[in-house]
Amino acid sequence: MKRDMDLIREIMLDIESVPAGETWDGELFSKNRNRAEVLFHLRYLEQASFISSCTCEISEGLDFIGCRIDILPDGYDFLDASRESKLWKYAKSVLQKENLPWTLDALKKILFKAAESQLLERFF
Repeated sequence: MKRDMDLIREIMLDIESVPAGETWDGELFSKNRNRAEVLFHLRYLEQASFISSCTCEISEGLDFIGCRIDILPDGYDFLDASRESKLWKYAKSVLQKENLPWTLDALKKILFKAAESQLLERFF
């Protein structure tokens, strides 16, 4: 299965929107999406250390309803850098234009550089 960076961003933004102390409802998030793709990307986010372990063992296999998910520091950095749609579109266009690999690390670096550039333009 291929990674979908837009889905990764959507998942992270949705998890972040959950009030403190409550659990993320992965079933609700997956309602209009391919559940297997969402689960694949959640596992990927775990492996990338963007989120804590997010699945619960149940008798029928793996599920992600009613499980607490914590966003880890790298996940928050990604969220903060990708939150603004303009920066997100810019980072994706750079990767496409330059035919660069679509990795989370590459996206983060481009997003951070773009944000830094905007900050410098505004204040210096």
